[in-house]
Amino acid sequence: MTELPYLRVDKDRHGNERIFVRRNGRNIRLRESPGTAGFQREYANALQQIANVDRIKKAAEAKRPVLASIKPRTFGWIAARYFESGEFAGLDPVSQRRIRTIIESCLQEDFKGESMRDCPVSMLTAAKIKSLRDAKMDKKGAANKRLQYLSAMFGWAVEDGCMPGNPARDVKKLKYATDGFHTWTVEEVQQFERRFPIGTKPRLALALMLYLGVRRSDVVKLGPGMVKEGVLSLSLQ
Repeated sequence: MTELPYLRVDKDRHGNERIFVRRNGRNIRLRESPGTAGFQREYANALQQIANVDRIKKAAEAKRPVLASIKPRTFGWIAARYFESGEFAGLDPVSQRRIRTIIESCLQEDFKGESMRDCPVSMLTAAKIKSLRDAKMDKKGAANKRLQYLSAMFGWAVEDGCMPGNPARDVKKLKYATDGFHTWTVEEVQQFERRFPIGTKPRLALALMLYLGVRRSDVVKLGPGMVKEGVLSLSLQ
């Protein structure tokens, strides 16, 4: 097994050994026993799955005009480097799509008649980041999301040596009142269950949060290692 490339072995907090295929920032866990034909098939399928995702990603990026013909040392250049970084690759696919969509919308904005995409890094000031925030003033939640994701990207760029400082750090979030999150009715839960049958990931997520009553930040920590003799034992802090 150790001779196979891209394999990573570690242990969970209960001491159980886990085997992953790790390539291009992606991890896929293998559950078959090493040395078996099932393990070889699972390993080959994992590599193929990663290759397919990378191929789709490259094809999608080729269709993104906002990052075509990027000038070096510009806002667009920072974004392109960030999207190729290990930090960005470590995010789940849903978060990647959401963050990328919001950052690319910022690149397409203008500041006093100039494209933000081509703005030199040396001229990325707090005033320009504020203008990106204020462009969504009618939707303050979206404005703050812009600020949040830009700040995270610039923070990465500072650590990577691409920028001297984080211009979003000096821009404040907008304050606004909300009605909170809508609580689903029984009918809405039933509608969701009809859309996502047992065995799908959305249905599993619903069941975990609905029937266990754990926080969203804790539900992601649940795993097979917590099940002993058919009983789920929670030890979340």
